[in-house]
Amino acid sequence: METPWRERAFDLYVAGDAPGALAAAQQAAHADDPYLLNLMALCHWRLGAAEQAVALWRQAADLKPDYAEPHFNLGVMLQEAGLGEAAETSYKAAIAAQPEHLNAHNNLGSLLERSGRAAEAEAFYRAAIRIQPDYAPAHANLGITLISLDRPEEAEACLREAVRLQPDTLTGVAPLLRFLRQQGRPAEAAEACRAAIAHQPQEARLYNTLGNLSQEMGDAREALAHYQRCLQLAPDFADAHFNLALLQERGGDEEAAIESYSRALNANTDHVAALSNLARLLTKHQRLEDADLIYTQLLRVRPDDVEALNNRGNVLCELQRHDQAEGLYRRVLELAPDRAATHANLGSALATLKRYAESEACYARALAIDPNCVLAWINQGALLMARKRFMEAEASLREALARNPLSPEAYSNLGNLLAATGREEEARAAFSQAILIKPDYAAAHRNRSVIIRFSEGDPNFSAIDSLLQRGGWGDGDWAHLHYAAGKAWSDIGEHGRAFDHFQQGAAHRRKTITYSADSTDVEMAAIAHFCDPQWIASRRSEPAPTDAPIFIVGMPRSGTTLVEQIVASHPDVHGCDELEFLSLAVTQRYQSDPRGVGRFLEGVTPQTVAQIGQQYLREVAGLNPTAPRFTDKMPGNFLYLGFIAAALPQARVIHVRRDPADTCVSCFTTYFGSGQSFSYDFSELARYYHAYARLMAHWRTALPAGMMLEVDYEALVAEPEANTRRMLEHCGLDWHPGCLDFHQNRRPIQTASVMQARQPLYASSVGRWKRHRAQLGPLLTALGPLGPSPDELG
Repeated sequence: METPWRERAFDLYVAGDAPGALAAAQQAAHADDPYLLNLMALCHWRLGAAEQAVALWRQAADLKPDYAEPHFNLGVMLQEAGLGEAAETSYKAAIAAQPEHLNAHNNLGSLLERSGRAAEAEAFYRAAIRIQPDYAPAHANLGITLISLDRPEEAEACLREAVRLQPDTLTGVAPLLRFLRQQGRPAEAAEACRAAIAHQPQEARLYNTLGNLSQEMGDAREALAHYQRCLQLAPDFADAHFNLALLQERGGDEEAAIESYSRALNANTDHVAALSNLARLLTKHQRLEDADLIYTQLLRVRPDDVEALNNRGNVLCELQRHDQAEGLYRRVLELAPDRAATHANLGSALATLKRYAESEACYARALAIDPNCVLAWINQGALLMARKRFMEAEASLREALARNPLSPEAYSNLGNLLAATGREEEARAAFSQAILIKPDYAAAHRNRSVIIRFSEGDPNFSAIDSLLQRGGWGDGDWAHLHYAAGKAWSDIGEHGRAFDHFQQGAAHRRKTITYSADSTDVEMAAIAHFCDPQWIASRRSEPAPTDAPIFIVGMPRSGTTLVEQIVASHPDVHGCDELEFLSLAVTQRYQSDPRGVGRFLEGVTPQTVAQIGQQYLREVAGLNPTAPRFTDKMPGNFLYLGFIAAALPQARVIHVRRDPADTCVSCFTTYFGSGQSFSYDFSELARYYHAYARLMAHWRTALPAGMMLEVDYEALVAEPEANTRRMLEHCGLDWHPGCLDFHQNRRPIQTASVMQARQPLYASSVGRWKRHRAQLGPLLTALGPLGPSPDELG
């Protein structure tokens, strides 16, 4: 029986007002009206009350067994909820109640096809077509099912019939276009797409598909036009922005691609492929903080994506956040224990964290899993080189090249090793090979620049300049290229232009590292406060374990390498280069002390100090020194002279001093592979120099008399024999004339001064700051009284 409320309920539901329809239906409610009960169930379903909907549909079906709609609607709800078996039962009940129910046949076919029962689905689609021959969705669905049954000719006929019946929708067009692309018939697909556009000129998705087809056929210009038209119609179409980004990236316009990937993500923040590609490009362009944010977003969507976890770990390593990277790599290895490259990446992170034994074990594990893992051979070579195990390092790098003769990274690392071991010609060849394989390998260009001398018209310089002109680099590569260009201009004698490049290189380099001048000041002040003569005396090791160590300390670029080369040319001295052993022995202890460096120094026991000395000597013994005495020229050991005096009281210290302005300029114009993070900003550099000078002034009064000798670089250059005699006498060594021929010593050297240490003494570095006077104003001002006098400044 019709009532105003009943009629109003149906009208409101058709208008989309489910709450109003439900309220009207409840006013008109008749417990025996199956049609009204079905309507009320639909309203409850739309409003999220599934249980009430199910109860009403079952009540309606009980009242009128031949009424198909309650069964059908319940089937739709169950199918959407993922309850396929129950949905199948409901659809079959609808068909039993009304054998000619078109949508029940079509939906049941779809349910069966998606559950892998394509042959059964075919029968229901054909039944739908028999019921209504011009029903396009059934033709389209039958075509899709026939594709899965490997009957392509019948499938294509069905899909084309769906398009003929309904050319103004995507019902048949979308699966036909997919089918033709899968069949490798992009030209026919493009023709069908254009025909569809003629019927649907405002359908953005068709332009996106036509753009994809144009890309497949190699017509980038037409693809671009179609994507642009698509985005005019649908500015927030994420896939179109993504596909446009792919086109731009393939065309070499990576900045535009980054922008398009970003727009795709503005439209769909969870677009996995856009997240992955954008993070990859940002990493390539060394926009590392941005890349980290995108990888973080990707991992929120796919938390166990091993590729994303691994790649974010790599980004964090480049950001010097190796401790965080370690956690990501370990998560990857929980998910994929046999991923050799990740074991190699973890090894690299641990090596940077100075956990060398764990690092070496990671490389061994990577190579046990995959002996052809070139990354593991390369990283292992770098670790062995850092540990002064040069023969093993070279073998590891040559293993990398045996497995991949086209690895530019392996050649560049091999070049560094060959340069360090005095094989300059071989090193130049290795760097050149790396650049031949990868002409835009910025780090290899800078590495090679250190060991060659440029001249005007030098093709090596032209290659660097071309890369600078090309642009588009991240901060890391900009830094490499500017330092290489600075070296080239300096060699040519164009010191102003050289310094311009050094300044630009330093600015880019500074962006890639984390450094706190405040923390440095706190550390040095604490050392000076606590490590007084009483502190040293109360913790002194007795009896003194050995007189073998000779520590050479000072600022970087002050002449420590030269002094070591001279002293290590004595037959009783083994030159160990820069050793991290002492700094690690000390810092690993106080960094693990939550009270901070000051409290650690205040409370450190004589036993701990003795252990530091013993640990240091054990590490040095592992290098197999070939003489009774050895040098350690780690400049930063000036921080730990108190520990040296207490733990190794018979050691000798040589403090090398150089003109402060020359020292700072030399630091600023040097690219340090690691450490010396204060060097890339005038203010931070001068501040560090002041802190260093204060601490050295403290040591002059705090160290035991006769332990430290101070040598001025300028005096050594002017009077080499007299100052060499002073140094040897201070170390308790007899005179040996070979010390004056230090440049003939081919021992390994891994510092920025490697080339100078293998040349006879020269005075051209004295007063070097004067070449750049006009560009040094802020630095000289910050140095204040430590800098040049007013007379020198003119």
